[in-house]
Amino acid sequence: MPNLAGTTRNYMEVLAAFFSADLSPSERLSAEVAAQALSPDDLTIAAARLRGLTMSHAAWIRTMRNRAGLRARWQALFEEIDVVLCPSMPTVAFTHDHAPLLTRQLDIDGQKVPYFNQIAWAGIATSNGLPATTMPIGHVWTRVSEPQLLAE
Repeated sequence: MPNLAGTTRNYMEVLAAFFSADLSPSERLSAEVAAQALSPDDLTIAAARLRGLTMSHAAWIRTMRNRAGLRARWQALFEEIDVVLCPSMPTVAFTHDHAPLLTRQLDIDGQKVPYFNQIAWAGIATSNGLPATTMPIGHVWTRVSEPQLLAE
C-alpha cells in the first residue's frame, strides 16, 4: 500500500534539493544551520524541505532509492485499482495571500495550516510519474435576489 506521508516527505526533499542549486551563500548557510538543529524525529514537511536543501550527494542517492521504492508501491496499487481520487487542494479557491510563501497559512475547517503543506497532493502524481487531472468541485456561491437577476 502506498505511503502518503513518506511520498510527501520524499517529494519535498527531492524538490528542495533541485532548488538548492539557486541558493545564495547566505541562504545556504541559514538552511544548513536550521537543518542541523532538526530532531531526527521531525517528520514535518518543513523539516523535509530543510533536509532537501542541504543534502549531500550520498543523501540524494538514498532519497532517490527511497523514491523508487515508494513509486513501486504506487504502481503496485494500480495493478489492483484503476483510479485514486484525492483533492488537489483541501479548500475551495481562497483569497491570494501576499505574505512570504513560507509564512502563508490556510484556514481548513477552522484550523490554520501551513500553505506549503498542500504540496502533498501534487507530490502523489509528480513524484511517482503518474497521470493526473484536476477539476473544481466546490463553489463559493453569492446569493443574488431574483429582481437583480432580471435587471441584468
